[in-house]
Amino acid sequence: MVSIIIPVYNVSEYLCKCLESVVSQTYDNLEIILVDDGSTDDSGEICDQYGRNDPRIHVLHQKNSGQAHARNRAFQESHGEYILYVDSDDFIARNHVEVLMSAAMQYDADIVQCFMKKFKGKNPSSEEKNSIVAEEVFTSSGALEEFCYQRKFYACPWCKVIRREIMEQISFPENTGYEDLAIMFYVLGKAEKIVLVPEIMYYYRQHSASTMHTGFSDRKVDRIRIADCLKSYIQENYPELNQAVQSRFLLANLQLVMDLPWDREYRDLWRKVWENIVSTRKAVLHDKKAKKSLRIMAAASFFGRNTTKFLGRMYKRFS
Repeated sequence: MVSIIIPVYNVSEYLCKCLESVVSQTYDNLEIILVDDGSTDDSGEICDQYGRNDPRIHVLHQKNSGQAHARNRAFQESHGEYILYVDSDDFIARNHVEVLMSAAMQYDADIVQCFMKKFKGKNPSSEEKNSIVAEEVFTSSGALEEFCYQRKFYACPWCKVIRREIMEQISFPENTGYEDLAIMFYVLGKAEKIVLVPEIMYYYRQHSASTMHTGFSDRKVDRIRIADCLKSYIQENYPELNQAVQSRFLLANLQLVMDLPWDREYRDLWRKVWENIVSTRKAVLHDKKAKKSLRIMAAASFFGRNTTKFLGRMYKRFS
């Protein structure tokens, strides 16, 4: 059985599309856990309605405690051999679970990931072709290398089925920013076999309510704290990836620079972030495996903070 975990908070505009995509899956052996995280709109009622109409759905209601707490609670209530996460404003292809589980069974994989398509508005644009045309099998080291270079593996729990035993060892950190990034390298690191399937089957809605698309808050500083944890984890457990992790570490610090205000209260933070950039930019600049865009930003940092911030914001706006 696959347990699908969906945290829900004030997404009544998009929730039905998400839930319809889940209940109409071609894979039948499902347990669907909806956690209404103290919604103040009609989301909770929509969850209850679907729960009454589908015996596979289990609805939990709680006071607003955050997405991480909702996911952790749902996992404790789940029973599936594999876990699949969906965000309540996104939706999945009808054969999403079937394709992932077929690969999981074929390869006896701990994790199987598909690809996603980002979109804004009500519906995605026409289908795009993926550069990956066949299934690929990775060790944890190989997957973490791709993760560090921001290539094939996403820093998020969705798009994946994950073997239960892995998630039993990990929980989402609560009351912090970027809780997905905070666990994904641990998740990949605990897997023995990871399969990547070429299909695009997850549709990720981008809008202003997302953590990734809001103005600056202190929670954005968690990005570099998590990057520090990632760097330490790689150095201790996967020393062969020390070069690769510099890319992810530099990226986290550059992303913070794009958002970090010039206010006096952030002066010490600016100093720390800039020291991190200076300490890694040469390694990334000369690393041919690093993304071209990141190598360009590494080069731009030699022209100082103002230039780096300006070019970073331009890149963010048009990327």
